[in-house]
Amino acid sequence: MNDFLQLLQVIKPDIEIHDIPDPYAYARMQTQWYNENTGNLNEADGIDCPVCRNKGTIQYVDDNGHTHVKDCSCMVKRNAVRAMQNSGLGGLIEKTIGNYQIYDHSWQDKVIDRTMQFINDESDTWLYFAGQTGSGKTHLCTAACTALMDKGRRVKYMLWGKISQKLNALKYKVEEFEQYLHELKNVDVLYIDDFLKTPTNANGVPDKPLTEDVRNAYTVINARYFANKKTIISSEHFISEYNTYDGAAAGRIKQMAKIIIQIERKPERDYRKRRASL
Repeated sequence: MNDFLQLLQVIKPDIEIHDIPDPYAYARMQTQWYNENTGNLNEADGIDCPVCRNKGTIQYVDDNGHTHVKDCSCMVKRNAVRAMQNSGLGGLIEKTIGNYQIYDHSWQDKVIDRTMQFINDESDTWLYFAGQTGSGKTHLCTAACTALMDKGRRVKYMLWGKISQKLNALKYKVEEFEQYLHELKNVDVLYIDDFLKTPTNANGVPDKPLTEDVRNAYTVINARYFANKKTIISSEHFISEYNTYDGAAAGRIKQMAKIIIQIERKPERDYRKRRASL
């Protein structure tokens, strides 16, 4: 006898079994109604699921006639899509390891291998990816972000210029500054693109960043360092160059980054220029 019947007989001990409505039948009816009802999650993520009818959950009946709700299997994909939408990557999300253009295996194979090492590292190690402009730094860093999101990590993409600009704007607004820094500090995986971006000379060597920019960089790097949060940084500045601007921050990056990829500055490694010349 199930719990439902036992409860009824306690409440009404004189009730006859044949007078008691079948709790399983009622539960099945309730479950059928729930599962046939439609939701609208597909309007936000474009995923059409015939199992849960776009509610994201399904209902079932246990052995005691109790109904329960659980996530539909489609929620794994929906959560991944939602993470991508919230990541800030936008159109960059289409960049993957598979569509990275290889034209020189002598160095690009090594770069891909190192990127894959970072992706497969389950710890909160950092990735510092530096060097030649147009060589695919953003492409491979984005591919790493996508792979991490597929593993359930929450990723946030941000251009360094926008981070530094906002820190400067909040410099004299202590509470707002701390709140923004708190957000940067606690993102599960933070990808900073074009870190310390400056003009470059004829040889592709970037100018020294402004003192204010270097100070902001230390603030962010230091916060991520002490929070021990996985961080991806792409920059035109080699780590040795960054060391001359701020040895403390560069030292923290070297300590946290098991993977440091640095692409030698050679014009032929600028894919954008190669493509334009075709």
